[in-house]
Amino acid sequence: MGSSQSMQKDNFVNQANKFYSNKSQSYSVELWQQGENDKIIYDETITPQGVLSHTHEFGGMPVFQKEVQEGWDMVKVKTPEDGGTRIMDTDGDLAVMAFMPAGFRDGPTPNKINPFREEIGNPVGDTPNKCAASLCHVVTTPINIKRYNTITCDSSDIPLLNELDRIGKEACITLINGKDDMIGSLRWHLKQDDKITMKDGREVNTKLLDTDFVDSRTFIKLQSDGFDSVIDEIIHSIETTFHVGESASVGYLHSHTRPTCFDLTSRENMDKQASENGYVKETLLKDVVDFIVCEEFMKVKEGDEGNEGDELVRTKTAPPKIG
Repeated sequence: MGSSQSMQKDNFVNQANKFYSNKSQSYSVELWQQGENDKIIYDETITPQGVLSHTHEFGGMPVFQKEVQEGWDMVKVKTPEDGGTRIMDTDGDLAVMAFMPAGFRDGPTPNKINPFREEIGNPVGDTPNKCAASLCHVVTTPINIKRYNTITCDSSDIPLLNELDRIGKEACITLINGKDDMIGSLRWHLKQDDKITMKDGREVNTKLLDTDFVDSRTFIKLQSDGFDSVIDEIIHSIETTFHVGESASVGYLHSHTRPTCFDLTSRENMDKQASENGYVKETLLKDVVDFIVCEEFMKVKEGDEGNEGDELVRTKTAPPKIG
């Protein structure tokens, strides 16, 4: 195992240890994942990271949960025609939806899409997470299956993880090939050159610059030599990653798929911020699949490292009001 994968594995197991050391938390998540409870609340009022506070109408639920999506319009992932960033969804046992990261409220971005320039979304330097990680960045999440995070998955979830990857890549390619009037498409990005006024009064330009990218070579070649000159390079650079444990801002399994040749400086700063906080921001799909079946992780998850005999408190929850 290479040093990078070894570091990733250590991070995965460490994040699992942190999560499963709180037995009430892990048990409440287990009941939720199994469908016995519709909320994740333990000790009467406590919710895990990335889950709505117990005082909220949808308290104990993450924003991607189906009941929240159907009942709370402000966070609903809508189609572009309805003011959202949803690209596609599927049905069946492994139904998923794919969309562009959105919810930005510090300035007038189209359909509240997360900005692609740090001058817009991270002007001070401490909010890179308000930005997209790359051009054509896609988030994909299950519609019906409830999973909190990759560290609460097991080998039976590998088909779901692969489906998130498959649909995420299909949605990403849709953006790469989209017309210039499709919000978030590659061609749409190339024609952005407007001034917008932020809530703090700053006036900023939406035009992408070479300095907005970690490595600007593909972006420069795209502009000078055209789309066909870089399409293979773009497609081959697409990766799917997951935010493991503490690195996930939403407590509901979701993947991030993006053409890494268009990684933005915000992605680099997200990685730096995560490292300063003691964890890894991005973990590749292939590594997640390896880690959820590795012996070290299974020992943690099965409680084989000294947690025998702990009493777990079951928390009953009432269904939310919808509408």
